[in-house]
Amino acid sequence: AGRDRVSRSMETPRGLVRLSLPSILGRPVIDALPSLVQRHPHLELDLRFSDRFVRLVEDEFDLAVRIGPLQDSGLIARRLRTPRRVLVGSPAYLARAGMPRRPAELSAHTGVLFVDPGGIDTPWTFQDAGEVVTVRPGRAVRMDLGERIVDAVVAGLGLCQALDGMVEDRMGTGELVEVLSDCAPVGPPVHALCVPGRQQVPAVRVVLDLLVEALR
Repeated sequence: AGRDRVSRSMETPRGLVRLSLPSILGRPVIDALPSLVQRHPHLELDLRFSDRFVRLVEDEFDLAVRIGPLQDSGLIARRLRTPRRVLVGSPAYLARAGMPRRPAELSAHTGVLFVDPGGIDTPWTFQDAGEVVTVRPGRAVRMDLGERIVDAVVAGLGLCQALDGMVEDRMGTGELVEVLSDCAPVGPPVHALCVPGRQQVPAVRVVLDLLVEALR
């Protein structure tokens, strides 16, 4: 009986788990946290929302979520999803500026572009006639936070290209409309990274399971 109690104690998720993830993926993870902490009362969480590239060992993180191609870092990687890149605008903006029918027509539109921590903005990409094309809007407004970009587009500032998970709820409410859906390209893969061996720690494992469920 004593051995069973020790075994169950070792299997119980407990202690601190530190997680780094991009701010644009925060919402579905936040929505899933209440049920996680209710199920595991001995679990402690430290979440850092940042687009900064963290080093798991040096910065003492248990898990990190990354968007984009992975480097050969020796870390354990688990693919969470491969999103679509969707171009969206508000009904009011599209009524005012017109609905583009081809990527080339975006030269007549205002785009809200994401600027990374290095100061480089992200152009839009599309699948057009079987080829990947890169397009820049005729006028650009640049922002460094994905959620505020979506808010600005909902407010009618212009168009933005976002990962589908960032805007699905706003499209569901009718606040945003997808544009050029036939040309939407596959987005960058999303992975969870973990230091080898840590994925077997019960507390880390349940947080990893949460990421798989929340970001699928």
